[in-house]
Amino acid sequence: MWIPLLMASAWADTVILNSGEILEGKVLRETAEGVVLEYAFSPSIMDERLIPRADIAKIEREQPDTKAYAAIQKISLPATALDVGVYDEIIDGQLEVFITRYPYSAHCAAVRAKIAEFEVEKKRLAEGQLKLEGGWISDLRIAEEKYQIDARRTYDVQRSQFAKNNLIGSLNQFDKIEKTWPLSAVFPDSVETAQLTLVKLDQVLTHELRNFPVREEQRRLTLERAPIEKRAQIEAAQLAEKKNAEASLASVNKEFKFPPYSPIVKESMESLQRVIQAEKRRLDLLDLRMMKTGIAEAQQATSLIERNQLVLAEGALKNAEVAWPQMELLPRLKKRLSEAQQAAVTAAEAQARAVENAADLQKQQSSSSQP
Repeated sequence: MWIPLLMASAWADTVILNSGEILEGKVLRETAEGVVLEYAFSPSIMDERLIPRADIAKIEREQPDTKAYAAIQKISLPATALDVGVYDEIIDGQLEVFITRYPYSAHCAAVRAKIAEFEVEKKRLAEGQLKLEGGWISDLRIAEEKYQIDARRTYDVQRSQFAKNNLIGSLNQFDKIEKTWPLSAVFPDSVETAQLTLVKLDQVLTHELRNFPVREEQRRLTLERAPIEKRAQIEAAQLAEKKNAEASLASVNKEFKFPPYSPIVKESMESLQRVIQAEKRRLDLLDLRMMKTGIAEAQQATSLIERNQLVLAEGALKNAEVAWPQMELLPRLKKRLSEAQQAAVTAAEAQARAVENAADLQKQQSSSSQP
């Protein structure tokens, strides 16, 4: 008996049976006997079914552009953009690629509309504005937002180093953020990236230390099996390699919290692993959830102030202060809200005076028109 699919929308291929039954899943292969369809037996269990070819009325396969467009739909405008390259990377590297690859797709119009959205924001950046944590700041405010901007740029470097598998470099960028911008909006994300990096580096070091005796034995056997006349030369080369590695490690600037290591210097790996394990325990104690709540409320407050929804903005700002009272951007948001509130009061008073003046004028005109 066929089990109804629980995740049909996630699948692209449709097999329609002669009975009228519709089966959705992914066609894995076809044989002379029938079609093998992979389907979701449950949200977490995949299964396969061989459908006899004689039972099949039609197979509707997913079109390549439809699959590609599903990925395009997930692309959203960046919350932070400090240079136009952020937009170029998405427009040229993903959206325009879709149109070039599938020029006759029915989805091209939607992709072009998305490109237009990105171009609008890209133009704002070209005009001197920056987008930071969901809000736009003009060139006049860039200087006062320097703390947040510098933190964001350093975090971008941290993530880039992690992506390139430069784990030590990534961790030292995190250390820089923690020392210099610990109250920035990117700090919780930076901590999470650091936690992932620490786990990965700990695994690397564990593997290296486990294999260290094997490498040492290989070095010993290389020396032992070498011709007698070459042993002294090989031994000298091995010693020089280790001394050079130790000298290189010793020359590293001591300001770095996470120093490099060498797989042939066991002490460097053991020392670094102790630092990593202590750091993992320390970071696990941070309440990132409350920090992120504070940031989300602050971003909401920023958006509400820009839309002049000041009562709601005041509530969001209070929530942000409860969640993370030390957050660096709170004082400036309070100031912006206060200025917006004062401007609203001034505008309301001006409107009231205008209404009053209009009423007085109407009375005067009415009085003068009476005989």
